Amino acid sequence: MLSSSFLLTPLKPDQTICRLRLNDAVTDPFTITISDGRVEHLYEQNIYLEVIYPKDAVPDGYHVQIDNVTPDEADKAAILSAYPNAKICHFYELSMVHENRSKITDFNKPVTIRLQIPAYVDNPKKLTFVYFGEKGPETLKTTICTDGYVEYQIGHFSKYFLIETENENPTTTVQTENPVYPLGDVNVDKAINASDALLNLRHAVKEITLEGDAFTRGDVTFDQSINASDALQILRYAVKEISDFK
Repeated sequence: MLSSSFLLTPLKPDQTICRLRLNDAVTDPFTITISDGRVEHLYEQNIYLEVIYPKDAVPDGYHVQIDNVTPDEADKAAILSAYPNAKICHFYELSMVHENRSKITDFNKPVTIRLQIPAYVDNPKKLTFVYFGEKGPETLKTTICTDGYVEYQIGHFSKYFLIETENENPTTTVQTENPVYPLGDVNVDKAINASDALLNLRHAVKEITLEGDAFTRGDVTFDQSINASDALQILRYAVKEISDFK
């Protein structure tokens, strides 16, 4: 049986150095590089965000940060004026920050923002994301996902509101079928690779928490836990050393 002892050293958002202890032997350090995109998980007060990047969406060295979760009164008034009787569920202001603290506002490709749907929402079709730009509030195309998240895509960062309107929104669509993601596809990008292994390792060191279906997909050793053994099996699968998880 493989042990779960390992060292995880971040280099940058899409690269991490790992060292695994397999039984009594310790592997040489190796680097996991996320070459096909990456996923960032952000927590701030009662907001949990997932930011999914396609490959080359932003230059190396940049990561997302939540700058603010409290809207000012003028912005709130503008939202409620544009969407009468709406309820403001969440507000957050995002920026893309480099390791040297410089920022960019526009991306090479749109990124996907996913947010957990508040438990009190009875009809998710009434939810919509609103981008607050220089011209005021602008409704974004919003998708209600079957896994309990609401998501949208954006090509730059600014201020965003998730609101619950009085009526259903024509710009909000609801997934009608549960997408089927295979065992090992932790980040549900329809591929099994180093990015999934890295999420397992981050869970194992309590940097993030995988729950529900994500935990089930990550537990490829079927031992009701996620540790270095699961990450290693995913890496072996990614390089075609194994063909399934048995």
